Amino acid sequence: MRSWQSAVTVPGRLARPADVGRIVAALCGPELEWITGQVLLADGGASVMPPDQGPHSMSGLLSDHGRQS
Repeated sequence: MRSWQSAVTVPGRLARPADVGRIVAALCGPELEWITGQVLLADGGASVMPPDQGPHSMSGLLSDHGRQS
């Protein structure tokens, strides 16, 4: 699961606590005070991957383990 999740992110790795912390700090800071009522998708770019490789596809994970997708 970790290798599949890493493969579908632009940085090619899982999120680290500091990644999320920087997002929270930025949203709480004065520079972004005008942003309100939004849903921020912090997924390392996985949502821009092709449908068969993105976060809603398990095909990469299943094929890595010899199962049919």
